[in-house]
Amino acid sequence: MKSTIKLLALAGAFTLPLGALHAGDPALLDYPVTANGDVAGSVAAEGGGDAEGNGTDPRDLSAKFMPYYRFNKIDNGLESHEGVLFGLIPIKIGELLGQPDYKWGITYEFPAIKYVDASGPIDDVGRKISGAGGIDRIRSIATSQGITSPIPSERPDDKVWGTGDLNMRLLIPFYQGEWFGMPVGLLTGFEHWFPTASDDLLGTGKWQVAPHLTAVFDLAKDKGIFLATMNFWRTSYAGDSDRDDIERYVGRHFLNVPFGQSGYYMLAELQTICDFKNSDDWEVWIGPEFGKILKPGRILYAKPGFGIDPDPDEREWSFEIGYRHFF
Repeated sequence: MKSTIKLLALAGAFTLPLGALHAGDPALLDYPVTANGDVAGSVAAEGGGDAEGNGTDPRDLSAKFMPYYRFNKIDNGLESHEGVLFGLIPIKIGELLGQPDYKWGITYEFPAIKYVDASGPIDDVGRKISGAGGIDRIRSIATSQGITSPIPSERPDDKVWGTGDLNMRLLIPFYQGEWFGMPVGLLTGFEHWFPTASDDLLGTGKWQVAPHLTAVFDLAKDKGIFLATMNFWRTSYAGDSDRDDIERYVGRHFLNVPFGQSGYYMLAELQTICDFKNSDDWEVWIGPEFGKILKPGRILYAKPGFGIDPDPDEREWSFEIGYRHFF
């Protein structure tokens, strides 16, 4: 019954923007776009190519490929390394609906290479967790990416190589207008997580869905400064019954600040995450991304991250480095 309710809620989130389009919602029908379908007047309109267009605006639905490396250090000692393949595929759905410039986006994010070292974690009272019979004490990592949930106590290994869980996201723009004189864009859709990890320690073992609502505010449109907030309600609906169910809110909040015409920029991110199934505790994490536009559509970036007063199962610090390539 609960699974049916979740699927109905997902269907509603998916069809709402489409219904608005058929209803002739002026805010959607007048969605400002450039000749190639990007959002007019935003950094997306520059195709990720000038000093302001770094490809971080959620409204930018241009085709791109972004491989990156990410390291996470959890407060209890667990460490993970990931080589991730990320990309965005634009869907020109507007051609079917009489709106040729209107499009959706589908992203994919797959940890093609993943290594988790759980040989050093400690439990909530400071006792070392290591080896068989102890790995099950490692709690799920309440991040937007996720690493693991509690796994069977009989497993002997605590250092594992393999692949992680695949994540795909649908982005549906449904409003572009002004609020109190400030340009605002709204998107919706959902994420879906597939339990593709090659080992229990490398994934959640759960099928998950996460409807989202995203808002982007142009604080200084002419300078490419914007504030974006992405809000997900992530829940598991099937998978390994021996693993913890997942029910969490994930908020990802961004402030993009280009440094003039130098090609350098900073994208500050704040994550606010609440795990309702395990503790109802909030994880707060900040990660300032610093990047350089090498040439139009080619961006290199680095992103350190830090947990704010982390619990044992939360990120103490992290680091990410990657490359964005627009097509």
